[in-house]
Amino acid sequence: MDMDIEELRDLVQKNLALSQETNKMVRSLHRSSRWNTFFKMIWWAVVLTAGGATYLFYIQPYMVQLEKVYGQVQEGGKQLQTLQVQAQDIIKNLLPKTQ
Repeated sequence: MDMDIEELRDLVQKNLALSQETNKMVRSLHRSSRWNTFFKMIWWAVVLTAGGATYLFYIQPYMVQLEKVYGQVQEGGKQLQTLQVQAQDIIKNLLPKTQ
């Protein structure tokens, strides 16, 4: 009977050591997971900031120029329509009126 108690005590000690080691590993994994999340957040902040800066410094000036050109093309189209109407009026006035 004394032998069974010693075996049980030995098994409990081994179980305790194993659970302490497992606890250390779980804590390490949890800490690694938190650091991983933190660095992912920083990574995405850098990516989004870089994208915004790229647009602001490199793409926006071209977009402003493109908007100006688009406005000029629209204005030219309107002028073309008025020229067409004026040309039709001139042609109508040149042709003899039939009654």
